[in-house]
Amino acid sequence: SEGVPSSATPPNLPELGNVEPSNADQEPTSSQSPSKKEGIHHPRAKELLDKFIDRHPMKRALTPATERTTVRDLIEDPRKLPDNCYIKLREENSILEKLDDAGALILRAYWRMGKTEMIAYMFSRKNLLENVISVNFQERPHTQMQWLSAGEFKKHLALDAVVELISTRRYMQADNPEDIEFTALEAEVRREVIEAGEREIAPLDLLNAEISKGGDPVYVVFDEFITLASNPEHVRILAQFADLEHIKPIYILQRARGIQPSYVTQTAKGNDEKCLDEFPAGVPQHYVECISSEDCAKICNALGRLASHEFTPEAVEVVRDWSGGAPFEAKIFAFAVLLKKITAEDSNSSQAAMSISQEDAETAIEELMANPRAIQKSGLDEARTNYFKILRIGLRPGEPELLDQIAQT
Repeated sequence: SEGVPSSATPPNLPELGNVEPSNADQEPTSSQSPSKKEGIHHPRAKELLDKFIDRHPMKRALTPATERTTVRDLIEDPRKLPDNCYIKLREENSILEKLDDAGALILRAYWRMGKTEMIAYMFSRKNLLENVISVNFQERPHTQMQWLSAGEFKKHLALDAVVELISTRRYMQADNPEDIEFTALEAEVRREVIEAGEREIAPLDLLNAEISKGGDPVYVVFDEFITLASNPEHVRILAQFADLEHIKPIYILQRARGIQPSYVTQTAKGNDEKCLDEFPAGVPQHYVECISSEDCAKICNALGRLASHEFTPEAVEVVRDWSGGAPFEAKIFAFAVLLKKITAEDSNSSQAAMSISQEDAETAIEELMANPRAIQKSGLDEARTNYFKILRIGLRPGEPELLDQIAQT
């Protein structure tokens, strides 16, 4: 009766539940781009491309849709909740259209709205990961780049990724790859990239020149680059890549005034606005939408299928309202509702009702919100921290007061 219990999984729960989306939840196969592997016949070249994709940094944002998870797993670690791979599909076409038309795109949203995950799944579904470079300024080796001079920043930006991508492409394009030692090829390419850097040619500029000789365009994802807001020269360098013919950058930008709550008292521009000032007007922006009722139903029923339950449309709306339209929070609330329902069914020793109603959802969430211990075990404390960051850091001066007025009406 306290939301998320600490006891073991009720005995009548299925040991395994399939978190794969139903066919209706998936993008039609015909819309997927053919993988480059289909045109590669040499086994060593195929193996190399497989390794390149398996090691891809954006793979860390993916939880395989075929992963099978138990309810017990979710009680022990809410982070194992089924992924978002089959929501927000409607946004992909809009993102890709803007990207192809303009050659660059700024993707904007608050924290935890699924920006990075959505882009990772988009490229994975389209079989494009082999043509993607990911640069996350909150992950090594790019975490310390904000402290470099502009010249060193340009010289080292995406260096390792460019070396690996050029080496992989040259190897796959070789007539007799069995005669090539890949490590030697990679060392040769690294020397080329470093020597170009000494001539003030950035690794991505060199990659652009390489592609001009033949090959698919490359998408470059610059994530968390709001950390560079205090270095306008660095942001200006990133913005310049929007003009390259064969490089298509995606700039993922949070809406944030700063990185500390104290920034909320400042009247100066927010960090995201400072970053945007360095971009030419022609670079389009895409604001990640809140999850729709359809998206939320997919999240809820992916969880419901773990225990052969289904959320009614009214119960889905309760979850969506409480989540604020954020995917992670919707998962947390939906799981709390499901667990409360199946626990009550077991304790009553009655035939399980397969439908989760609006009343079921409202009761479970109210009990969860009234119990601090249950909030901590459910993972909702992380969501609550996220809401606090948005309120204190993300909103502009005057906006919290405006929200208070709206809430009181």
